[in-house]
Amino acid sequence: DYDSVGLSVVGGMPVFYTPYLYYREDSSQDDIYQVWNPANLPRRTPRPVEVVTSLADDGPGSLSNAIRSGERISFAANLSGGTINLTSGPLKLYVFRLDLVIDAANLTKGITISGGNPSRSAPGGNSRVFEIYAGDSQGKTAVFLDGLTIANGKDWSSGERNFGGGILNRGNLVLKNCTIRDNEAQNGGGLANFGTAILVNCTIANNVSPAGTGAGIKNTGKLTLRHCTVARNTGPAFF
Repeated sequence: DYDSVGLSVVGGMPVFYTPYLYYREDSSQDDIYQVWNPANLPRRTPRPVEVVTSLADDGPGSLSNAIRSGERISFAANLSGGTINLTSGPLKLYVFRLDLVIDAANLTKGITISGGNPSRSAPGGNSRVFEIYAGDSQGKTAVFLDGLTIANGKDWSSGERNFGGGILNRGNLVLKNCTIRDNEAQNGGGLANFGTAILVNCTIANNVSPAGTGAGIKNTGKLTLRHCTVARNTGPAFF
């Protein structure tokens, strides 16, 4: 059973698998922090903003480099509409003492982070896009993604890792104004959530789970969808 606000499900295909789906009313949506932080926890002083200036997978000015060195990440305006193709595996986000914010809201055409497998069957295309790990021991830290398109990820590895072609979340995650599309995994083609995930004004579309559950979303944690569209995800079963 679940509750949601403004959820649009398009088509009759299976779109998400979730024994637990929670909605918590929050009247303020302007600040991405207002979506998370139910106890109004104080925020620690962050480091200066890291600005991504390159579409390269790694190296100076890259998103990978900024993730290693910063907690607040934005993008240079000339990257608007561009694509970062991951060539060395997923972006792994470890959040322990400070929140991590990756914010592309300033880009009029957004930015795409691609797992590098546009056909979902290309040789070597076996990388999800994001892996998010648990926060501090009190659950007070989170990852915030704003204005990103998360696409062309694939995870068909064996065993319990076969979850989340676009995103595998084991921590606290907030997505705002994001699109999760054209990803594939046995379970949770678009998003596999084992922690707490809140999605606001997001689209989850055209993801695939050929032999498992949750073509769009597989959820065994706590999941909120607000003003989201879940459409055209394909898989063998709704549950």
